[in-house]
Amino acid sequence: MLKQKLTSVSLITRTELETGGIDSKELRGQSREYKVDSLRDIQHIIEHLPYLKMIIIDFSQFLRHLRLERFVWRIGIGTPDAAATGILSGIVWALMGNVTSFFYQQIAAGWAAPELKVEPNFKKEGFTTSLDCIFKIRVGNIMVTGLKLLKKKVLRRGVKNLGRTSD
Repeated sequence: MLKQKLTSVSLITRTELETGGIDSKELRGQSREYKVDSLRDIQHIIEHLPYLKMIIIDFSQFLRHLRLERFVWRIGIGTPDAAATGILSGIVWALMGNVTSFFYQQIAAGWAAPELKVEPNFKKEGFTTSLDCIFKIRVGNIMVTGLKLLKKKVLRRGVKNLGRTSD
């Protein structure tokens, strides 16, 4: 049973997209589960690492045009042992601060200050996280980045010319 728990990693996400303005309504809310069950999945991820390294440059240029208006990140964490919860909360604070600092160095200037909160639960074990952000970006920047990524994907598959394939 323990071996079965250690061989797979899963992540469940919930995404909500809202419109801006006074009459803001939820446009789309969905949950997804991502699993890595075997070594074959890990090998598949490793094969894509060179491609991921290529698109990091385009993604960092995309982030330079991003303007954050609000960034609120809350994490709740608890273990059965109060001392372990305290130590784990400190580690989570450190990681959370480093991740946020790195992200804020990548985006455009003129953003709102981040609001970070770690809520230790000394009575109950569990982990929750909530990320609430509002950002602005021009549609043209999204389109240019999408075209760059599409070009790299096409060139990665060995297609050099997008015209006729035979004479």
